[in-house]
Amino acid sequence: GCRLGELFLKGPSLVNVRSRALRATVLGIAALALASCSNIHPGSAAVVDGKTISMDQADTASNAYCALGVAIASQQGVQAVAKADSRRQAVTDLITLEVARNLVKERDLAVDGGTFAVTDEQYAQIEQAFPGKNLDEITAAISRSQETFAITAVLGAEATGKKPTDANSEELQAAGQKEIQKAIKDSDVEIDPRFGLDDAAQQAASSGSLSIPESSKEVDAAKLPASQLCS
Repeated sequence: GCRLGELFLKGPSLVNVRSRALRATVLGIAALALASCSNIHPGSAAVVDGKTISMDQADTASNAYCALGVAIASQQGVQAVAKADSRRQAVTDLITLEVARNLVKERDLAVDGGTFAVTDEQYAQIEQAFPGKNLDEITAAISRSQETFAITAVLGAEATGKKPTDANSEELQAAGQKEIQKAIKDSDVEIDPRFGLDDAAQQAASSGSLSIPESSKEVDAAKLPASQLCS
């Protein structure tokens, strides 16, 4: 599936600093357990403590994950990426960041925006890597992952009482992810069940379609019709 954290762009800034953060962030996000799915507001992909994540937001994020997923897949020799995977990843990304932001506000913690903003150098690398794609969508997706990474580090530092360093980065990320896990479980999170996510945000259906019935069977992306593949 589409995994933003495994994206590798050329250039020392993004590879040595940012992509490492993206890998850790998204792999961590994938492991977070989300609260239960229940009745969802019409037109909403998810609702977090009363705040709506619209279907438009989810679709926009999914478009970015599709582009990123295709780039990752091509590097790994994979020929097809299912749109359903990008949709699930996008919704998880948006929910996790919303909960993480709420947690920072509740604890009155400071997160330096400069640690996750996409730099001019990065933007130039993104532009080169994704010709003809919507660069604003892709940049926003990368920025969200970097923001989640930054917040997770701050939460980890608070939980452990340690000052962030390069040496303890993984330790603080692990501690911060546990804090976000707890917050998600305590939050009122609703997810449109048609995204194919179960109560723990694990894949429960193959298509993630909003127009056709779900199936719990695994699907080989290479056998899907073009309309269900990222391009």
